[in-house]
Amino acid sequence: MIEVRIYECEPFQPAREFAVVIVDGNGVLITATDPFAQRVKEIRLIDPETDEQLTAESDPERWARLLPTAYRTPYMRATVTRDEQP
Repeated sequence: MIEVRIYECEPFQPAREFAVVIVDGNGVLITATDPFAQRVKEIRLIDPETDEQLTAESDPERWARLLPTAYRTPYMRATVTRDEQP
């Protein structure tokens, strides 16, 4: 199981949790109060080691581990908070 927390970061404000992404096997669950957060599943990521394009459907676990590379702006950030590899 992998858990990734995504935060919104406004200047001079505490970070606000935007979404929690949980991947357990092939299932991807996104919990959030903002309906826009469900679109996180649509993000395509590039694995920097292989140059392979990943989606939440093609390889959910690798995709979740790479989410922090997608959210690394001053206004959004993601952190892997749990990673239980079998």
